[in-house]
Amino acid sequence: MDTTPFKISYQHDGIRQYAEIHPCCKEDNIVDYIVYKEGKLAFTITRNAADNNHWIVALKNADDIIEEEMLQSIGREIDINRNRV
Repeated sequence: MDTTPFKISYQHDGIRQYAEIHPCCKEDNIVDYIVYKEGKLAFTITRNAADNNHWIVALKNADDIIEEEMLQSIGREIDINRNRV
């Protein structure tokens, strides 16, 4: 598994935003990705085990609200970076 961090840009609320992605761990062939926004850990994202085309939050601050549209947009960019699409 390649654990080299990479940068992505994604669309959210009509605005181009940026994040740094760190592949971090693999369990049962599912990779988690740490998402850093503005230099701070924002959350960890992974694929939904029941639907491999859907992304879910694996770990986040309890007070943070993570919008589904943003989550799926970041997941699409991870797929593009990892040549899955």
